[in-house]
Order: sequence, then structure tokens, then C-alpha cells
Amino acid sequence: MMGIVSLCQRIEKESSPRVQFDRLHGAGGDLTLEIFLNDLVEARAYVPESLKREFLMTWADEPIIFDAIPGEEEEGITHDLVVEFAAMDPVIDLGPNWG
Repeated sequence: MMGIVSLCQRIEKESSPRVQFDRLHGAGGDLTLEIFLNDLVEARAYVPESLKREFLMTWADEPIIFDAIPGEEEEGITHDLVVEFAAMDPVIDLGPNWG
């Protein structure tokens, strides 16, 4: 498994349309990954399956995210984005926690 920054840089290069990672140049702070996820969803970006799966696994085993109330607070918004991105082509099964 590659580091998360390297993974995001590969996704940036291979996404279609291209979506820039860390477009705020560090100003996103702890939310840099969530901003990138949001940008991928908003662009309806296609990401190759292996890269998309690895990126989504960042959140797939995080109870604070998969147990979040959808749409409420930061975790719930991230939950919604993860589910929406996973449902985009190619579809990724997030596992039983996301049922």
C-alpha cells in the first residue's frame, strides 16, 4: 500500500476529468483528503478501480465515519461523500459496515 499523499497524486494524474489534489496548498489542513474526495464527487471523476478502492479504504474501516449520521457534522458529510463516490463508476463495495 502506497502512502496517502502518493496515492492522491496518482489519482490526480489518472482521474478523468482531472481533479487537483491539495488545491488549497495546505490550507485545508486536516480536511485535505475530504476536500479531494468532495472534488472527485463534484466532478463525477472516473478513477481506475484499484486506485479508487485503495483511496476509499481510508474511511471504510473507520467507525467514526461509517457510524456517522449522514449529512450531519464533518463525519456525516464525509460518510455521504464516501458512499456517493463508491457508487460512481467503477462501483466499489465498501463492505458490511456500510450496508
